[in-house]
Amino acid sequence: MLTQRGQQVTATLTEDDPIEALLALVKETASSEVIILTQPHIVKEFLHVDWTSRAQRKLEVPSVHLLEHVPFDAQR
Repeated sequence: MLTQRGQQVTATLTEDDPIEALLALVKETASSEVIILTQPHIVKEFLHVDWTSRAQRKLEVPSVHLLEHVPFDAQR
């Protein structure tokens, strides 16, 4: 969707510490914004102890945290 609008998108998978990998990727690509997509984990997100919340505190660019959503019909 973003590439269709002419935006440059960089994505990566890592087995290393995700926060450090994200910070390195932001610096390496001189990113101006970060979009993080994760599966929901309500307890960690409520307590702000998940890695996304930790990363957002360290990032020096705006970030958006999107949660994967599965419609109720698809959960059967």
